[in-house]
Amino acid sequence: LTRHRLGDAPQVRGFRRVSRLEGVKEVVSQFLVDRPAERIGLVVFGATSYLQSPLTLDHELLRKLVESLRVGVAGDGTAIGDGLGLSVKRVHELTGKSKAIVLLTDGVNNSGNVNPLKAARIARDLGIKVHTIGIGSSKTAEESMIPGLFGQFGNPAAEFDEKLLREIASMTGGVYFNADSVARLREV
Repeated sequence: LTRHRLGDAPQVRGFRRVSRLEGVKEVVSQFLVDRPAERIGLVVFGATSYLQSPLTLDHELLRKLVESLRVGVAGDGTAIGDGLGLSVKRVHELTGKSKAIVLLTDGVNNSGNVNPLKAARIARDLGIKVHTIGIGSSKTAEESMIPGLFGQFGNPAAEFDEKLLREIASMTGGVYFNADSVARLREV
C-alpha cells in the first residue's frame, strides 16, 4: 500500500462515502478472512519500505495492522521498487512450490533506491509471481482534469503507472488489475 494520496478522493459505496485508504483496508481485511490457511505478510511502502508483518497465519493480527495504517506512515512518496524488493526477499525465504506477491499501489514510482523492473526481474528469476493492482485511475493528472464553472478541476482519483504495473505482472507470470473503485477492488 502506498502513502501517495491514499487519504484523498472519497469514493461512494452505497450511501456512505469512504476514503480510498478506508476502502482498501476493508477489502484487504476481507481478503485475510477468506484465506485462513495461507501465510500472508505485509510490506508497507511510501518514500521508504518496511516489513509491517512477516508471513503469518495470524490473520487477526494482520487485520489489526492493516486497520492501523495511516497516510504518511512510510513517508511521502511511492517506492514501488523498494516495497517489491523487500517482499521478494521475504517470499524467497519460503519453502514451497507456489510463491506470489500482491503489489497494491495508487502511485507512480517516485522514491526509493530499487528500480521496480529490476525487483520484478529478480522475482521472475526466483520463480515468484507478482500480481499487481493499480488503485485509482491510470490517466495522468492532466488527462483527469474536469471542466468546471471556474476553470479546470483535478480529478480526485489517484494516478498510477499502469504500464509499469502491467510489465511487472507480465514479466513474473502474474496478472495486472485496475481497481478504480471499492467495488472493483472487491472483484479483484
